[in-house]
Amino acid sequence: IAQDIFQRLLERGFLCSDTMDQLRCEACERFLADRFVEGCCPLCGYEEARGDQCDLCGKLINAVELKNPHCKICRATPVIRTSKHLFLELPKVSEGPGGGEGRGTGGGARIGRSAPLSPAAARRYNRGPRPHRPVRDFKSPFHLLLEPAR
Repeated sequence: IAQDIFQRLLERGFLCSDTMDQLRCEACERFLADRFVEGCCPLCGYEEARGDQCDLCGKLINAVELKNPHCKICRATPVIRTSKHLFLELPKVSEGPGGGEGRGTGGGARIGRSAPLSPAAARRYNRGPRPHRPVRDFKSPFHLLLEPAR
């Protein structure tokens, strides 16, 4: 079932390939998920910021932005590597009947019956969906669908 869904997404042009920089721990021989990286926040200087956000100032961080990053597993300094990923084209998927309806204008915008959005959240919501990377660097059965038959 999953491979059928993947194949349909691929055929309809809802998947795209792109590269991105990630932190890789050579000692652990793996790319590091955000939760496995700590370092110094580039905004406030907090020394124990995680790879996704700083708990002191609240800034959302891309792990490669951290100063003096280290692997939480082995404490080694990771290196930046470029890797190729598949992204789900959420803007294309969301087009169609009802796509984009109900978007607020910011500053108190609501989603359904929820509490008002913060101005920053309203801006992100109003931008609409962006391509999303559903799969990280791990062995997946889907790679077989992308390789030419031998």
